[in-house]
Amino acid sequence: GGEEGVHVPFTFEELVAFCGILLIFWIVGKCVERFGLPALVGEILAGIAVGPHGLDVAPKPDALMMVGEFGLVLMVLEAGVEVDLASLSLVGARGVQVAFFGSLVPLAIGSVLSKLVFDMSAKTCLAVGASLAPTSMGISLKVLQDGGVLGTPTGQLIIAAAVMDDVIALVLLSELEALKNPTPVNFIVPIVSSLSFIVFVGYLATRVVPDVLVKQLVPRVPKKHLERVLLGMVFVVAYGMMVTTHYGRSSHLLGAFLGGLCFCSLSSMQTVWHQQVEKIVSWLIRVF
Repeated sequence: GGEEGVHVPFTFEELVAFCGILLIFWIVGKCVERFGLPALVGEILAGIAVGPHGLDVAPKPDALMMVGEFGLVLMVLEAGVEVDLASLSLVGARGVQVAFFGSLVPLAIGSVLSKLVFDMSAKTCLAVGASLAPTSMGISLKVLQDGGVLGTPTGQLIIAAAVMDDVIALVLLSELEALKNPTPVNFIVPIVSSLSFIVFVGYLATRVVPDVLVKQLVPRVPKKHLERVLLGMVFVVAYGMMVTTHYGRSSHLLGAFLGGLCFCSLSSMQTVWHQQVEKIVSWLIRVF
């Protein structure tokens, strides 16, 4: 028989379009920075312009969404690695308060306006309010990084609130889903699961894991292999936490954050991340 052609799931034109879009994001971001605005503002505008609601020239939008989501996961993981435990302990309670107000106030406003203005059903009103509750952690992280304030008490407060806000938003959506089958278990499990992950894994990450890493593991690893071992460990732990939190009916982003939090006490981990991963994340997050 004759030779069969190899199937390529994309065309050359789509590849060129993807590269061109990344170039446009970078150029527009740099131009916006000249006006004193975060590059993210220009990248969002460029994304709207080339996306399905604009010129619709972005190839493989489903694939781009997955690539962008992967970039967000890495950025949230980086936020966990970058946590300053001393600063976080100072803003922890305030972060919870900000998260609750930041979620519940938009929920109330959206629900009330939906009822008063559009006379929607109670369930639909709650759905509209819940859609307004989440904070975009990706945008928050990018702006804080660009401003160089991620490691400050204010930056830690915003990140702590954003993590909690994501969990609260997920719980709200889970509660809406539970209305289809309103059993006590369906209502209670998402709340208990999220709180359990935060308390239990957070305690291990800040109290137990640092001693194990600093005193027992790192000293036994040859220096020439340390970077690879640390990167491998943080990715494996974050992967495991993402799967566990997702199927535990919490947020996979919470899992990524907690995975990074386990390594925040290692300054060498932060150095390795900046050297080998940070630039990759910066390009992936442009797609997000």
